[in-house]
Amino acid sequence: MPAGQCYHCHTGPVSGRDHDAGSGVAQAARVEDAAERVYNFLHTLTLEVQMLARACGKTNVHSLEPEDLCALTVEAAAMAKVPLAGTEWIPASARAYAGRDEADAREAPRVPG
Repeated sequence: MPAGQCYHCHTGPVSGRDHDAGSGVAQAARVEDAAERVYNFLHTLTLEVQMLARACGKTNVHSLEPEDLCALTVEAAAMAKVPLAGTEWIPASARAYAGRDEADAREAPRVPG
């Protein structure tokens, strides 16, 4: 088959005869593999969320509340807008700096106690 007669020549080597006969099977196999990977990812994610809910003392994932969340690093706390673990300080929030002067605001957060 000369180039120009087939619109799929740019996808790679083309066999001498009808090259569409085998490509449908290969495409279906790739789609099935990808679908299985997506299923495995979502299933694992579901199990991990259930495990986190149980670790928080909840029996149902839908019982989780924003107060159940905290971050381990300052960067993660700022991005997720949740308190840093062990404190009630939320980095980069307006209420984090309310009532504090500039020098005080640059210090590390105080642990309530």
